[in-house]
Amino acid sequence: MRNLFVILRQEIFCLFISPATFVAGFYFLLVLGFLFWFHLGNYPNSDAIMAPISEAIMAFFMVTPTVIPFLTMRSLAEERRAGTLETLLATPTSTLAIVIGKWGAAYVYYVLLSLVAIGFPVLTNCFFPEKVAGLHLMEPSLLIGGGLYLAVSGAAFIAIGIFASSLTRSQLVAGMLTFTLLLGQLALMVYFFLSPPPEPTTITGETLIQSLGPLFRGLEHLREFSRGVIDSRPIVYYLSCTALFLGFATLITQSKEGE
Repeated sequence: MRNLFVILRQEIFCLFISPATFVAGFYFLLVLGFLFWFHLGNYPNSDAIMAPISEAIMAFFMVTPTVIPFLTMRSLAEERRAGTLETLLATPTSTLAIVIGKWGAAYVYYVLLSLVAIGFPVLTNCFFPEKVAGLHLMEPSLLIGGGLYLAVSGAAFIAIGIFASSLTRSQLVAGMLTFTLLLGQLALMVYFFLSPPPEPTTITGETLIQSLGPLFRGLEHLREFSRGVIDSRPIVYYLSCTALFLGFATLITQSKEGE
């Protein structure tokens, strides 16, 4: 356990001094800030059925795949390229502790970005209380529900990034693979979000694909969470994905020991 916290502390330090993660986090928050003000400014004149804070949470989720690769691409790939992974594995530290430590550091950075993003509605509500009255920017149920969904989905996305980093020695390849996997999952979520449930009359290729909808209706679940309606199924799904991909990363790292 002590070695795990040593790795976690070291990885957090490396993330905070890395220009790539700093720039990625800055532009990530910049885009989120723009989207928040855009939704806020157009909300009175639109037919939106979601509160501005719910739309902001949805935007955060949609933009997440662009920043996760920068948090995870160097985690195991750079260690293997530099030859320091073998040295680390030769210590009493277990492979699982190494993987969890690197995942935990990226997750801490992700949570900090989330907390900074929450500052947008907080500052807006503080400085412009009259203009945003009635928009429910500080509604506890919306913030808690949306924040919980972002927390569990972020854990799974970062685990996917750690898994991708365990497959290669190249940071670039790891980052591109992470982005591709997350973008593919997001594309499936958009597809199932826009597609109606299948009719139980005939079995076709399309209905078979639609039957997988409950696994990929992330945007629908996010919409419900950001309205304050919490469902345990997405939580179990994302936590299971987190454990699965961290397990895969651990097994792959062990199998490549000594290469």
